[in-house]
Amino acid sequence: MPSKPPAANAVISIESLLEEMLDYDSVARWPEPAFTCVQASSYDRRRKAPDQADWFIKSSENFVRVDEVGGRKCHVMMDAAGPGAIVRLYLTSHCPKPGKLRIYLDGAPTPVLEYDGLDLMLGEFHPGEPLQANQPSYGLFDHLGNTTYLPIPYARRCLVTWEEPDGGPATPTVCYQINYRT
Repeated sequence: MPSKPPAANAVISIESLLEEMLDYDSVARWPEPAFTCVQASSYDRRRKAPDQADWFIKSSENFVRVDEVGGRKCHVMMDAAGPGAIVRLYLTSHCPKPGKLRIYLDGAPTPVLEYDGLDLMLGEFHPGEPLQANQPSYGLFDHLGNTTYLPIPYARRCLVTWEEPDGGPATPTVCYQINYRT
């Protein structure tokens, strides 16, 4: 039986987002409340057009900015005003990366989720299939990376950072896509 769309003033929660993922009829309706899909990614921000110099360059310029938090360099992957929700997070590299991924919600000084390296969902928090998937070459040739579809709602702000263990610059080997809705 199809479910009714949520009321425009409905509270968006992890539970409501998971229910929405299971509601196949929802793709045939305009969402209520309405939202816009957005992506933060590791594209090189210096790329402008194929007719310009360095069009194919790939470097560590693939972050929004670098913040200093408690004396640590944190490479900002996403900084979005809310309300919203992360709906997909993909992180990979062509080599093992010992850094830390942190997700901060609503201005909190401590992250709600923190992962070592590229193993997004292999720590204590592990939602399992179908909410997560290792990349096909995971474990082969030292390729690492995961995709998670676990929705992460936020009310006022979402900040996602990557930190190298030595505090140095992040290498261009960290590739990411964060799909979120606002």
